[in-house]
Amino acid sequence: MCAFYPRFCEVLCRRGDFTGMIGYYEAHRDSMDTVYASPARDNRYPAHFHEGIELVYVIEGEFHALMDGNSVSLGPGEMLISGCYSVHTYDSVGSNAYIAIIPMNAVPVLKKRLTESRFRAYTCQDDARGTLFFLMRMLSEEKMGEVARKGVCQTILALLVEWVGLEETKREPEGGVLCRMLRFLDKHFSQSVGVEGLAREFGLSRSYISHLIRAGVGMSLPQYVNVLRCRWVATQLLCTDRAIVELALDAGYRNARTFYTAFHKIYGMTPREYTRMQRTSV
Repeated sequence: MCAFYPRFCEVLCRRGDFTGMIGYYEAHRDSMDTVYASPARDNRYPAHFHEGIELVYVIEGEFHALMDGNSVSLGPGEMLISGCYSVHTYDSVGSNAYIAIIPMNAVPVLKKRLTESRFRAYTCQDDARGTLFFLMRMLSEEKMGEVARKGVCQTILALLVEWVGLEETKREPEGGVLCRMLRFLDKHFSQSVGVEGLAREFGLSRSYISHLIRAGVGMSLPQYVNVLRCRWVATQLLCTDRAIVELALDAGYRNARTFYTAFHKIYGMTPREYTRMQRTSV
């Protein structure tokens, strides 16, 4: 998933749209203790979630995000806060920002508090001195050592706790029912999974599940399952020599025609065109 994710985003950015938003669990991030921080332009990321805190400090332009189904817009001098297991999507072409992903293992002194609570707001305004800007810029410097990087992260999070505040959440430690559904679908997408099946699995009404999926990942359940299936096939195309039709059937499609239609709608190209593009860009 880690190696494929940038390629998936690259395809979407080349296409100039974002019909392929996906909400999946970035499990690899939860086992990491290394902080990721970098300048970022034209932020366009599919819906995803993880235990770590993800921060975006807007430098220029307007930044748009979908946070747990809530639409959020920020301008320069504002920070976006994605708490533990918050499902978030970015679609902000023209923006310039600093982005940081802080695994809970990197800030053990704050881990219990941040995983059992949530920030009172998704955004925070910088102070008059530009403290958050200074810290995020420092965090994004490549030469900074890991020990110093973790110290800066702890300082940023401590400021956000003081400025924004925390509140206890009734959400389960692993992120609640939406995250559990997304994990379930990530494991069972090749099966015939529908709203009725999820209703039985989670003991919820079909209408509530449909609303939860659409609000959280920006598409219907069938569309979301299609993206998971095509994403899996696209990954396999780059690391195996198996026939496309065989992969499509393994992904859960009943026939090649349905698969090709879904793949082209999501990626804007055929599977062979996708494979050629990715292999020539490596």
